Amino acid sequence: MKIGIIGSNIYEDATKIKKTIFNLKTKTTEPITIVGRGGKDGAEFYIKKYALEFGYKYEEINPCHEVKNLYSLMPETWYGKKYSSFNFILRDKIFSSFVDRVLCFKKDDDKGLTVDNCIKSLEKANRKIIIIN
Repeated sequence: MKIGIIGSNIYEDATKIKKTIFNLKTKTTEPITIVGRGGKDGAEFYIKKYALEFGYKYEEINPCHEVKNLYSLMPETWYGKKYSSFNFILRDKIFSSFVDRVLCFKKDDDKGLTVDNCIKSLEKANRKIIIIN
């Protein structure tokens, strides 16, 4: 099962992220792959950290203007493109079609567009989304 976990750049409740990721193993007997979006701040930093610490298979779909890293899911030819804000929209569309279910760490008062745009893309792809405050 591919579980996408995303979060806001300003979400900093590391304890809640840690407990949620730890408890995933108790929810299913299927092997779990955690898929992130490669964010370097806030919730997405902690998602990667704890997924790896707890021994999950971890993959990420980074925007195409970044460089490929050890966990990047896309082929080498995807990376190294010129920066464009559209790269994030494209990344979210690919992410939405790749994952089975999604957990989202986001505060109610968060006005960040990156998570909201990803949620819209996930809704269009009919993915089940659980938002954790």
